[in-house]
Amino acid sequence: MNITLTGRDLDLLACVTGRVRLLCRRQMADLWPETQRQRMGEGWVSRLWRAGLLEQHVINAHPLLRVHRPLAHLKRLVNSRGNSVVLHEFYFDGLAPKAVDPQKDLRAAIEQRFGSLEKWSADFVASAKEAAGWAMLVKHPVNGKLYNIVSDEHAMRVLWMAAPLVVIDTYEHAFYVDYQNRKADYVEKFMSHIDWDEANSRFQLALK
Repeated sequence: MNITLTGRDLDLLACVTGRVRLLCRRQMADLWPETQRQRMGEGWVSRLWRAGLLEQHVINAHPLLRVHRPLAHLKRLVNSRGNSVVLHEFYFDGLAPKAVDPQKDLRAAIEQRFGSLEKWSADFVASAKEAAGWAMLVKHPVNGKLYNIVSDEHAMRVLWMAAPLVVIDTYEHAFYVDYQNRKADYVEKFMSHIDWDEANSRFQLALK
């Protein structure tokens, strides 16, 4: 199945966080000396689209086809690839050419939970260095607490309905071209590019 994505398709499928904000290579050269978002974008969107078309084909097919083993694999594929799109958008939308200080409401919540912004940062960095897929600062939907969580695959170890505030991609494709096996350098550099205004907007939305 050959699929060609247009700009309109990318708008509809990839930009689930509500806007297009492609980071230009010049702005983010400090984090990615050799890579940029556009080069990475079509891959995860195309894979989700393909899985979605296959799923629709199964939905429209004879009911007996739905009991076969491949259906379970397809459903997991849709979950994984769908989450991949969401998380990549949270990741890219949460980057800034230069980090600013967190706004007072979010900073106060971080300090209440972790003791200080520095202690949160140390825990987040340690989490990201160990994560094989993602590390995130999230707000729990029930107890309202903040957590640094790790996910080794797009659909693993999530806190259901938790609101992602800060998200870092720790898959090798995110850093290997520019950092090779120096993942720690990539994580440390990421901390200088957190868009705290975006993180605060996500926090305020999660409070509603």
